[in-house]
This record gives sequence, structure tokens and C-alpha cells, in this order.
Amino acid sequence: NPGQLEGEINSKCWLVIQKPTQDLILETNPLLQWQKAIDLCSKETMDQYI
Repeated sequence: NPGQLEGEINSKCWLVIQKPTQDLILETNPLLQWQKAIDLCSKETMDQYI
């Protein structure tokens, strides 16, 4: 549906990385990308509070 993805992101249904790195996208083993992305998203979230 048109606008579905934007709606899901705005509703906080997705974890969004504010500053993805080139390393994460281009150089990380695809089998490890999910875990590295979750780690980065967690760090960005916690950095807002510390």
C-alpha cells in the first residue's frame, strides 16, 4: 500500500538507525548485519539518555 512503510516508521513499528555506517552496509558479513544493526540502534537509543 502506498505510504505503508512511512506510516509504520512514524508509528515506531521499525527500529531506525540514525547514522548507519558504510561498514555496516557494505563490509559486514550478511549473516552478522542484523545483530550489528540492533547493537548500533541500541547504542544510539541509549546515547540519548547518557
